[in-house]
Amino acid sequence: MTKPIDFPVALARIGTQLSHKHAQEALKESEERYALAARGSNDGLWTGIFRQRGAFLASLEGYAGYEEGEIGDKPEEWFDRIHDADRERVKEEIAAHQKGSTPHFESEHRVLHKEGGFRWMLRPRGRRP
Repeated sequence: MTKPIDFPVALARIGTQLSHKHAQEALKESEERYALAARGSNDGLWTGIFRQRGAFLASLEGYAGYEEGEIGDKPEEWFDRIHDADRERVKEEIAAHQKGSTPHFESEHRVLHKEGGFRWMLRPRGRRP
């Protein structure tokens, strides 16, 4: 601050900083609630697994027995865990959805669990990625 202090300017700056801090805290709390809901639902949310970056939420990893970040971000790393008998069908369902042939994506298929064996997954309806 420069002297002499311009109190209206100083109060405005303090107010801006406090608003920014409150907004950051609210965002952090919201993200924590969302992460908890996603983990607790056991629904793997397909947010962009089929986009260029190939990201998907940790709930998918958790369902298959993996820690967050243990599976890479390439779609092939997830497809390799889909049962051989289901893999091509799932890819076809995804392609049809991405072309706009379906308004929602839903797929039931088997996924290899980290401890061995397959688990059935029902990918819930979701809007086009």
